[in-house]
Amino acid sequence: GVLVGCLFRLAGREVFRTKRRELLGTSSTCIGRNAGSSTSRCHSTWSFPRPDSPPSDDEVTSQGLPLLRKVVEHAKADRPFMSEWPSSTTSSATTSNTEDHRVLSYQEVIAKAIKISSCIQQKHPPTSSSPFVAHSTIPGSDYIACQWGAFAAKKASVPLSISQKTPELEHVLQDSNPVLIFVSPKSPNQDQVLQATHNLNMSDRVVLLEE
Repeated sequence: GVLVGCLFRLAGREVFRTKRRELLGTSSTCIGRNAGSSTSRCHSTWSFPRPDSPPSDDEVTSQGLPLLRKVVEHAKADRPFMSEWPSSTTSSATTSNTEDHRVLSYQEVIAKAIKISSCIQQKHPPTSSSPFVAHSTIPGSDYIACQWGAFAAKKASVPLSISQKTPELEHVLQDSNPVLIFVSPKSPNQDQVLQATHNLNMSDRVVLLEE
């Protein structure tokens, strides 16, 4: 009975190892503990799929960023994108009142991003001196729209922390020298952002987002 039980346990372990290799794409290599020893131990060699190569500059110029192409596909399919709660309530992860939130579609967020991208391109084309655009927004549709809008205008996005005070904001703005600074009225440190831009003579770069 003891022998049969041991055989069943050994067989179960081998089945487990085989299934794990099939699911995770691993292969086992067995080596001896010592030279000439018949006792061996197995090591799993993990193999992950190689990620796709990043697009070339020519591909981005002609086809756009893969991220934005995928977003457009979802928008054309009229898919929902995210739920957004009023800024006066807690986040969706903690609130118990599910009636206050609204579901935004990809089309709605893209519409915001297009406005931001158009604003950037009108005031500062891609050939302008600085490649950066900053924004002070709470996590949500405004934040994402600023990211997508900057990418569509061929600019890099610089999110400003909504918890930073004026000195820290001045440091980030001075270091990145953004061509435009989008500020949401919902941002809890809006006054600090505006003060920082004033201190750095960047007030003419501020664009207030709509409510």
